[in-house]
Amino acid sequence: MTINPREYNTTELRQAAQEKARDRNQDIEELRRDLAAQEDDSTGVPKAQLKELILLQGGTDPADLERPYLGSIPEQYAARLTLFEWLQFALDQVGSRRTLEALEYYVSIGWLSDGVAEDLRDHVRVFQDARPEEPMGAFETADHLVSLVYIARLASMT
Repeated sequence: MTINPREYNTTELRQAAQEKARDRNQDIEELRRDLAAQEDDSTGVPKAQLKELILLQGGTDPADLERPYLGSIPEQYAARLTLFEWLQFALDQVGSRRTLEALEYYVSIGWLSDGVAEDLRDHVRVFQDARPEEPMGAFETADHLVSLVYIARLASMT
C-alpha cells in the first residue's frame, strides 16, 4: 500500500506542524529554565551573598569601616539565627577543624576580634561534639566571601 501525498489534507498537515513547533518551543523554554535553575543552585548562594555585601557596604561610609569588623556578637534573636546559619554553612562546607582554622584566619586579617572568635570557637566545639568529624577540603574564595557577608550582616546588627 503506497501513500499518495496528494491525498493529504494540507490544513491538517499545517496544524500538525504548528503543534510540533509549539511543543519544540515549549521544550526549549523548559530546558532553559532548568539550566538556569541548576546554574542558580550551584552558584546562587555566593552570588546572593556577594550582592548583599555590596548593598551593606553601599550604605556605609568607608571611613566608618574599622577592623575588626565584628567586635562583639549582637544579642538580638535575629543575630543569633544569623550566627548559627553562618556556622552551619561553614561546618557543612569544611567541617569543624577547618572552620576553627578559618576563624583564626579571620582574626589574623581583622574580620573578627579575639573575643568574638573565642565565642564562635565555643559554638563550633558544641557542634563538633554533636557530629562525627569527617576529613573535608579547605574553604574556597567564594566561601570566604560568604563568611564576610555573614560578618557584615552581624556587624550591621550591633
